Amino acid sequence: MQTCEELARLKEAIRGRTRLVVEKVTHDQLDWRPTPQSLSIRQLMRHMRLSDEGNLQVIQAGNWEYAAKRRSAPLVTLLGEPESWEAELHAFEQAHQGWLAFLRSLPPDGHFQEFTNPQNQQRSSVLDLVFGRIEHEVHHRAQITTYLRMLGEQWPSPYGRLP
Repeated sequence: MQTCEELARLKEAIRGRTRLVVEKVTHDQLDWRPTPQSLSIRQLMRHMRLSDEGNLQVIQAGNWEYAAKRRSAPLVTLLGEPESWEAELHAFEQAHQGWLAFLRSLPPDGHFQEFTNPQNQQRSSVLDLVFGRIEHEVHHRAQITTYLRMLGEQWPSPYGRLP
């Protein structure tokens, strides 16, 4: 078993469950938010994508720019103006495909490769960053699921219709 391929399969399985939730979002729900300070579903999707892209830049180019920006400003200011829903979903998938391609290109022990954040000297391995991406996506998928339930969707579960 190759660990990097297993990580790619795990990341794809997580994304598959996210897709099941996101496909339940209707266009009239995209910009709804439970409070004025909350992110909308469209903004949450953009945030997940930008975070994925930022972390991929760390491992591909040693570029910690997104992490530095993320810690220095409110999240909503970093998101910028969202694109169309279709464009956001496409970019979300492109970032995911970039991760899968990267993971599949690693040598068998590539998940141990480490990076050091120059701002705080924190060390992270590819494995740390992959699990961080998974945790981040599951967190925001649950947030979107909660939004959908608040909007009246009975079955936004990524596991299908419940009895």
